[in-house]
Amino acid sequence: MQSPFMHDSIQEVVPDVAKVAGKLSSASVITARRRVRLVPQSGQTYASGGGASTVNILIQDGQAYADLLSAVLSFEVTTPTGYALDDGAWSVFRRMFVSVNSTLMDDTDFVAKKANAELYATASQEWYNTVGSMCGLYKANTGAFATNSTVTSDTEGFVDKYASAVKAKQADAITTPGSIRNKFMVPLCLLSSFFRNEMLYPLRNAGQLYVQLNIASALEACVATGSGTTPSFTISNLTMELDFVDLHPTYLGMMDDIMEKPGDDGVRWAFDSHLVSAQNLPSGSGEQSVIVSKASQNMRSIQIVVQSQPGLSLASYPKQSTFANPGFVNAQYRVGSLYFPAFPSVGEARAFCDVQNAFGSPVSVDKSGLADIRNYYNATLAGNPNASPVIDPSMPANYTGGAYQLYSDMWMHAYCFDKLKHAELKGLDLDGLNTLTSSGSQIVVQLNTNGAFTDSAVLTSILRFTRILEIRGGATRVIG
Repeated sequence: MQSPFMHDSIQEVVPDVAKVAGKLSSASVITARRRVRLVPQSGQTYASGGGASTVNILIQDGQAYADLLSAVLSFEVTTPTGYALDDGAWSVFRRMFVSVNSTLMDDTDFVAKKANAELYATASQEWYNTVGSMCGLYKANTGAFATNSTVTSDTEGFVDKYASAVKAKQADAITTPGSIRNKFMVPLCLLSSFFRNEMLYPLRNAGQLYVQLNIASALEACVATGSGTTPSFTISNLTMELDFVDLHPTYLGMMDDIMEKPGDDGVRWAFDSHLVSAQNLPSGSGEQSVIVSKASQNMRSIQIVVQSQPGLSLASYPKQSTFANPGFVNAQYRVGSLYFPAFPSVGEARAFCDVQNAFGSPVSVDKSGLADIRNYYNATLAGNPNASPVIDPSMPANYTGGAYQLYSDMWMHAYCFDKLKHAELKGLDLDGLNTLTSSGSQIVVQLNTNGAFTDSAVLTSILRFTRILEIRGGATRVIG
């Protein structure tokens, strides 16, 4: 059997400054690669509603560089019968902090919601069905679990998918009567873009890299799949694995001089950070404005999703993965006196093009996400004929939504502020929008709807901006 990669050359990922043409090849720079397993300082077991609420992981090594793209969390989650995790095992986490030498690099609230919003807009169906299934993704799975075509109603299809997911490891439940245990893995690059960087991270020079994950509440993380007890979950056997890379001593000495000698140029390590916030939208039709403040030299993009506010308080509503269409009419973003786009984006078709363009893939290119004409138009409507019977008898029918399948909504809007597409930042050559010069560093989201929600809604905005970690003269600092 031939591998599709058999004709590709093997190249090691090294920093730009590591590419010394004519002197050292990539293979001679890298002398060793080792996989290490880290146990959180706060322990390996966590439970919703009690005990430790923060996962603390310290990454440090006085000799090596780190391949952050290889960082993966692995853990087991136990839920009571009648409850399952929301789409993606990261639903158990609420907030993520990344620090270097006590300096905060990235602080992402609603981290599970942000991960799903990005993933639905960019992941292929093949990735979702394969790698994604090991990450606890199943709502949009067309292979491993039941689909709507195999059942008689939307509600049955929804229940069947969740039931299939929680029973994927049914044998594990023998040791835990009355509950289901699943084993998951989560690449950290899906949660924080700090780990989404191909450059090797100079761990020996930068110092301590610290990751903190706040545990979500059971109501946020779990979804009722039938009648059951109070929602809860327990995380166990939590570990982190990543690759450490050893460099050739000659090259290592050169890199140390660049980063530690006074007066040398140092190394700049660019990464994306996020600001995620939620604001209430009152019920009714017409244009509504939401203000998001973020002072940044390099704002790259904005993405918004909308959810039913009453639904967020219900156990049967998937809070991290259901992004309903609010009766979209048009959208526009204002920064100072500048408008993006210049004319409002009218209708779902144009909005869909904006989403594709915001993630670097115009619709003419064969790269897109999971959203299609069915789940993009879905809204949490009142009186939906497909909403009865509901999974939870106490749940109002007007919050189930989805004419295609319950809770399959994937509406979102996004806009890209980059001047250059697929550009790589070099040093301080920033490419995005500078909000420091605008009034109050404010970004105003102007969303026009036709009142599809009978109650108030919640708009979650995801701002992506680039920061730069500079290692120079033996010290670290953040730019941007």
